Amino acid sequence: MDRIFGLPYCEMDIDIDKISIEYEIEKRSSAYLQTSYNKENVASKESLLYILEKIKDFTEQFVNAPYTLELKNIWATEYDYKDFLEPHIHGNSDLSFVIFKKMQERNRLTFFSPAYELIQTRDFWLHEKVYAERSFDCGAKQGQMVIFPSFVRHMVYPSQVNEKRITYSGNVSIGIME
Repeated sequence: MDRIFGLPYCEMDIDIDKISIEYEIEKRSSAYLQTSYNKENVASKESLLYILEKIKDFTEQFVNAPYTLELKNIWATEYDYKDFLEPHIHGNSDLSFVIFKKMQERNRLTFFSPAYELIQTRDFWLHEKVYAERSFDCGAKQGQMVIFPSFVRHMVYPSQVNEKRITYSGNVSIGIME
């Protein structure tokens, strides 16, 4: 298991052919990209089980109590040339994921430290020259899945290649069993 900003993080290879999602795209005005986020998306049962199995492989490394995983939602995003996604977080979930279905270039997904501004505003830490990473550029490629805490702010920079990129994203809640 890797970490970013001290938090659990994972980039893993997956069998992209095991994931099938039917979706309807709509244009989203805030970032001018095409997404099925607010639409009803239908993933095959096999796809959902496969995704949850991969997430469980990750969570078993840091959840130390009996737990359940609940897939809250899943959607597709299609990026054309110069499309981007503004900085945001995913609320009402514990983990989020991105599956890189189709892309020719580096994915341009960047994460921002949740503590950076807090550390940089304190004189003591500045005097002590504590350096906190402000951002982390994800290195995932087509056929990989990235899993991260939902509260970590992230964005997708504009594509520099005139070819469609397709990602599947989703949110998962972890339920600790008593």
